[in-house]
Amino acid sequence: MTIMSDLEELATLDALGALDETERPSYVARLAHASADERASVGEIYDAATTVAAALVTADAPSPRVKDALLARASRSSRGPLFSLRAADADWRPVMPGISAWLLRLDTVRDTAMVVVRLGAGVTYPAHHHSGAEECYVLAGDVTIEGQSYRAGDFHHADAGSNHGPVSSERGAEFLLVVAASDYLDVVRSASG
Repeated sequence: MTIMSDLEELATLDALGALDETERPSYVARLAHASADERASVGEIYDAATTVAAALVTADAPSPRVKDALLARASRSSRGPLFSLRAADADWRPVMPGISAWLLRLDTVRDTAMVVVRLGAGVTYPAHHHSGAEECYVLAGDVTIEGQSYRAGDFHHADAGSNHGPVSSERGAEFLLVVAASDYLDVVRSASG
């Protein structure tokens, strides 16, 4: 009999939608520092939860409303090899006043996060360090990074280990970031703490 680790227990609760929202930030922070083996084990838990939810949904018992809710929860909890997200269902989370983020994908195995960020007009995100590389593609508006102005269609890269000065926007912006999962989780932890 294999004994489940504390991290696996938290992952199971999260995959089932039973992890208390006050406990979730510490779980996410702990996951950010987990080993590759631990992250793979957590991924298997989410995959198993999706399989169970899908099996329940295919049974005759649940109503269409329950079926839709289970499928929606399963797609949020464990995104398999193919998944889609719709703008109408975006889960925007506040990062700090004037800044919100929509997490598209958190891949703890590869240690990457793909996030859409909205930066309000006149808002500045403080100077920060990148433990992993950062890829930034501007979708709309204007962003100033290291004194350079970027507009829709422009791209900026920062190497792992680099430091950014403040990032700001004169008229507001929306941009796509691909960053180290640990960097994203650090931002989430500081926003919720």
